[in-house]
Formats: sequence, structure tokens, C-alpha cells
Amino acid sequence: MKKEDEKNIETEVKFLINEPDQFRSKLMSMGIVSSGSVFEKNHRYDDPNSNLFKSKSLLRLRCDQKNTLTFKKPANIQNSDFKINEEIEVEVSDFDQMEIILKEIGFSLVQSYEKFRETFILDGAKVLIDIMPFGTFIEIEGTEEAIRNYSRILDLDWSKKITLNYLQIFENMAKRLNIEFRNVTFENFKNITGSFCIEAEDLGLQTI
Repeated sequence: MKKEDEKNIETEVKFLINEPDQFRSKLMSMGIVSSGSVFEKNHRYDDPNSNLFKSKSLLRLRCDQKNTLTFKKPANIQNSDFKINEEIEVEVSDFDQMEIILKEIGFSLVQSYEKFRETFILDGAKVLIDIMPFGTFIEIEGTEEAIRNYSRILDLDWSKKITLNYLQIFENMAKRLNIEFRNVTFENFKNITGSFCIEAEDLGLQTI
């Protein structure tokens, strides 16, 4: 990997959890202040031949407190204990105009997904509590050493770590539950479950 590309490397793991308040309280007891929870709207784009999907890459336009265009692809160096991507990200001023640009250069909107995300900034890492339409997760981003360290501090079972992204988790669940819709929105999931959490076995995962 080129030295100049290292700053664009994102390393992370996820854990499916049942009690987010327990982890939030633990973080706050460590003196870690939450930056608050935000709602995210995400649009995923691809070309007519789905070449990004086939290459395990992602082109995403996100709206939360700002608008962000992100391109992700697998990093040259991999470690099966972590999800490691090369990530290039830029803030854009206008979500709707950026969508028009993407469509004009040959990309189409292929999937939408939503989540609520609460962020905690730690030394060398970020801990994120993500409420997805199909479950609640803790995601830890940082160096491999920091991720392992904070997993231990938070009493997360390393054997139950998840290295899939949220859309891959959804695809697994859609196959198990015969879900026909593609957009991972809270509105769509209202017809499946009355709560945010679906059973872990429905996602093909283990919970803690």
C-alpha cells in the first residue's frame, strides 16, 4: 500500500447487541462524552453492469448533519479479524444536485438505507452505537490494536465480532426471511417487526 494512501484506510468491527444503554453508560462512566445521535439517509449507486457491487466497492451519498460522498473498496492489505477498506470521502454542499451529477455520469440509485448513529470519540478509535431498522450494533473504528483494546474494555466477545457491512447483513437476512424489498428503511421494516431488533439467527449472526 502506498504511504500516501494510509490515511484513507478504515479498519472496523461490529457487534450485534441487545442493550445499548448498558454500553452507553459504560462509555460515559469512562468520561467519554457522546457527540449525540443523528439520523442518516444513505443512497448507494452503481453503474448499469453493477461493477461496483461485483468488485465489493461502494459509492454512497449520505445526508446527516452534512452531505458526504464516499467511495469504498477493499484495501490491499487484509486481516480476516477486521473489515478493512480504502475510503475516500468528500463533503458536498447540495445532496440533490450531487444526485443529479451521479446520474448524469452514468450511475443509478440502486439502494437506500437508514440508521440512527451515536458517536463516542476515544483515544485512537471511535465507538459508534448504530440503530439499524433490523437491529442495534456497536461499531468500533480505529487501529487494530485500539479496536481490540476497546472491545476488551467494553466486555465485547471477540468471537462474536462481525466483519460484514450493514448491507451484507441485510442481504443475509433478506434471504433467510424471504424479504423482497431492497431499501433498508424504518418504514419498510414496520411491516416485519414492531421493534428495532430482529432475532440474531434471522441475521445469521450471534448477539451479545
